[in-house]
Amino acid sequence: MSEPGEPECDPQTAILECPDETGGSPGIAPGTYLPGSFNFAGCRPSGGVGDPSLDRDADGIVDQCEFEIADAFSPQLQFDSDDCDTGREPYWAANYQVSPIDGKPVIRVFYAISYYSDCGVPNIYCQYNANCYGHAGDSEFVIVEVSANGTRWILRRATLSAHWNSDGTDDGVTYAAQDLEFGTDATFSKPVMWVAEGKHANYRSRATCEGGAFFNLDRCDTPGIRLELDVLQNANLGNSRVDQRIIDGPVVSRFARPGNENFWSESYFFLGWWSRAEHASTNTTPYGVSLRFFDF
Repeated sequence: MSEPGEPECDPQTAILECPDETGGSPGIAPGTYLPGSFNFAGCRPSGGVGDPSLDRDADGIVDQCEFEIADAFSPQLQFDSDDCDTGREPYWAANYQVSPIDGKPVIRVFYAISYYSDCGVPNIYCQYNANCYGHAGDSEFVIVEVSANGTRWILRRATLSAHWNSDGTDDGVTYAAQDLEFGTDATFSKPVMWVAEGKHANYRSRATCEGGAFFNLDRCDTPGIRLELDVLQNANLGNSRVDQRIIDGPVVSRFARPGNENFWSESYFFLGWWSRAEHASTNTTPYGVSLRFFDF
């Protein structure tokens, strides 16, 4: 605790570590270390990576480091026990940015959760509202923004999608790390996302979920399993600033589902690897739209 008259210690900007007063697990310091012991300069060398094989997406960040960051800060998804389908095949992208909020250098990670289905809102009051209906594919996402203090990496902010672009508007909310939940993990590491039953919108708490979109019809009232989003090293999408992305064009399912997806297309609706012939009328927001909107 700061002495009277002294400013509060900000763990995101302090040179020395702040005391752990955030309510996380006892004895666990905020943030996390990466397996490769990267600091910021090692992750994004000022003179460039040099060896193209170590930076396949040419974003100036060592591929191994961005994977370790993506894995270290992957969100914990708190599902509702009544959700009809939480199946997914996640992909991710990362980039460097000077934060427009405070001018600090950060690494950002976009987690394309890539649900197979949106089950709709299970509420009788929603049966005549097209926004409440279920559909093939669900392109919800989470974005984290992290910085480093030496080799300790700390979550600064997270942006949570909640029916993003369903009505042509940006339904993403950005929260400071101290406004998020972390469960039993170290604070400022893997944030907990409360996932609305059926519709899969992301919320920072159960209370905000149950006061969520569609006339407060999003629900998280029967918590079930909590799972850390899986991050695969070969699921790095690359970035839109280069002609040849790491993953480009049609992407087949890891589990032999009948359809394919194109994460960088802005016109190829995300259908959760369902057959495109059978779901031709579905217009779930393409991931290419949200990736570019958030400058990935």
